[in-house]
Amino acid sequence: MHYLIELNYTTELPAIDLHLQAHRQWLQHHYEQGHFVMAGAKQPRTGGLILARADHETEVEEWIGNDPFKQHGLAEYRVTAWQISTQHPALVLPK
Repeated sequence: MHYLIELNYTTELPAIDLHLQAHRQWLQHHYEQGHFVMAGAKQPRTGGLILARADHETEVEEWIGNDPFKQHGLAEYRVTAWQISTQHPALVLPK
């Protein structure tokens, strides 16, 4: 199952920027584990979106608990289960 993780910052950008490198390392770890498919900042920069894949939402919640933004109380998270039914032929998403 795919999950859309939406982050909404709860503080000003200078505080976010202090933990941005650690957040990016957290993202990279999950890319290497095959958990995350893509991620990026919202525009305007009020948070971000992550497309993840997992067997259960509880896994996603556990991953979020290790995000430095979560650990420092800098963002709120919303997780939406997403069963992708169609996609552009050039885009190949992992199952």
